[in-house]
Amino acid sequence: MLFARSTRSISLTEEGQILYRYAENILQELDAATITLEKMKNNCQGKLKISVPNIDEIFDELIAGFILEHPNIELDISLSDDYVDIIKESYDAVIRFGYISDSRLFAKRIGDITMNVFHSAQYVLQTDLYANQFLFYRYPASGKIESWNNVMPLNMDKIGIYRTFNSIPLIKKLCMAGQGLAYLPERVCLHELANGQLIKASGSGQSIREVSIVWPHNKNVSSKLRAFIDYFSTHWQSS
Repeated sequence: MLFARSTRSISLTEEGQILYRYAENILQELDAATITLEKMKNNCQGKLKISVPNIDEIFDELIAGFILEHPNIELDISLSDDYVDIIKESYDAVIRFGYISDSRLFAKRIGDITMNVFHSAQYVLQTDLYANQFLFYRYPASGKIESWNNVMPLNMDKIGIYRTFNSIPLIKKLCMAGQGLAYLPERVCLHELANGQLIKASGSGQSIREVSIVWPHNKNVSSKLRAFIDYFSTHWQSS
C-alpha cells in the first residue's frame, strides 16, 4: 500500500515515502542529464572535415539543417566520389554507400538508398535492350564502369552506344534530356517521377544500398562528430 486514507485525509505509507524519494531522485537526475545534454549541444564547436558523395540533391537539405542546429561547428565539406583515405587525408568522417569492410574504420548505418534504371518521358525505349543508348557512371578512383547486374544484366559487348561520366548530377540531366537510360538513386528522381519527366525503365529491377557514416577506428568520437552522426541518423529518412 502506498497511501493511507481516512475520511478526512490521505498520506503516504512508509512504502510510499520510500518510492517517492526514489522517484524524486530519478527526476532530479533526469533534469541534470537534460541540462548536461543541452550544454553539450550548445558547446559543440570547432571544425569537422567531412567527405560526402557528389550528389548535392541528396545532401543539401541535411547539411543546411545541421548548420542551423549547430551554428558553432565549422564544416569543411568535400563533395567527391573519390574513395578517399579517411586516415591519410585526416577526415573526421565520410559518408559512403554500400557495405563497409575496412577493419580500421567504424561505421554507423543511417539508412538505405534505392537504385533504379530511368529514362525521360520523351525517350523511346527500344524493345531490343541493346538498341538503347546508355549513360554509365564511371568510378573516379578505379575508372571502372558501375555494374547494372543487380537490376538489368548487360553484356557490354552487345551495347551499341554508351557514354560514361563520373558525375551522378550530370547523368541525371542527360537522362532527363532524353539521351539514354541511366542507373540513378531514386531519392534524386522523386520530383521528376511525380511530374512524369522521368520513368522507371520497363523490365528493370531495383537494388538497395546501405548508407553509412564512417570514421577512423583510432579516433575518439568528439561531441561535434557525435552531433553530426546523430543528426544525419535521425533526419536521413525524413529528408
